[in-house]
Amino acid sequence: IWSFSIDRGATTLAVFTRSRGAWASPLPTASATQVTLFSDDFEGSKVWTTSSSTCSWTKTTDAHSPSTAWTTAPYTDTCDVNLDSPAITVPSTANTIRLSFFEKHNTEDYGPPGGTAAGCPCDYGQVQLSTDGGTTYTSVSNLYLGAQPSYAQSTVPLPDSASGKTIKLRFHFHS
Repeated sequence: IWSFSIDRGATTLAVFTRSRGAWASPLPTASATQVTLFSDDFEGSKVWTTSSSTCSWTKTTDAHSPSTAWTTAPYTDTCDVNLDSPAITVPSTANTIRLSFFEKHNTEDYGPPGGTAAGCPCDYGQVQLSTDGGTTYTSVSNLYLGAQPSYAQSTVPLPDSASGKTIKLRFHFHS
């Protein structure tokens, strides 16, 4: 990128590249309203379900929220485990839908980011989305692998196709 600018009305971002062109992208307006559709700090009574092959999600007190978080640690090899949210109704008028959460992880490292030593990544977490009541899930995040030793906020954009649907979110862990 050679340069970028925001117009006087703060409605458009213009990006200019060296001998490649120029792009204009609309910015959110000041009148845009952010609405929280679902919130859970794992302290209340919202029901999350788990499913597993050989390992499990358990609650821990090593948490970013007041006192509770979910973890798969310590985990073993050949682990496929899911933590599924309750159903969440997304209004048909919703757009720019995002999932934000705090997370930390520590899985085996496979070299440089995106490394594929021995055909891996073998140990990772991922966020998945269902728009059909939990029958099928699709991945909506990058892989969480390697080490993130302290809690950090993660934001995952959800597809516009979630608008107007009852969705379920899934935190999937594989080793």
